[in-house]
Amino acid sequence: TAKPAGVPEAVIFQHFPDKSALYAAILEQKATDPADERWFAALEAASTAGDDAATLRVLFTGILQQHRDDPAHMRLMTYASLEGHPIAPRLLARGRRLYDFLERWVTDRQRTGRFRAASPALLVRATLALPIYYVLQRQLFRTPWPTVEPQQVIDEGVDLALPGLRSPSNGV
Repeated sequence: TAKPAGVPEAVIFQHFPDKSALYAAILEQKATDPADERWFAALEAASTAGDDAATLRVLFTGILQQHRDDPAHMRLMTYASLEGHPIAPRLLARGRRLYDFLERWVTDRQRTGRFRAASPALLVRATLALPIYYVLQRQLFRTPWPTVEPQQVIDEGVDLALPGLRSPSNGV
């Protein structure tokens, strides 16, 4: 953490009593990232326009972009959750905001007959599965599997996810 900041590690720990406090400060800063507001505005705009493919594209792009810009984020989130760190509830609240948006989106589309009748919770999880699994494999586990480019995850992922969400009687 000190190396990217360009300071000796001792300087970092003059401001933070231990690694846990440092992680908390990093996660707190990430939990209030202004880029999130732009991402949610783009999601809302695509959804309001009724463009489901664009909504998925913004969703997938945002998830992959966030983790590309900050590869350590997934590790810190995992650490905070597994260790019961006090910042974990803030991280869950941030994730909850995305989940709530997606659940409203799915439910709204189900009401209009565009999306299949199924558990909204299951459809949301299925929608998030591809980009999150990609991030986990690439950033957290660093698996040596054949490379899949991020743009391929976005383009082909949208092409795979949208038919899974759509009502079988409505190919729109």
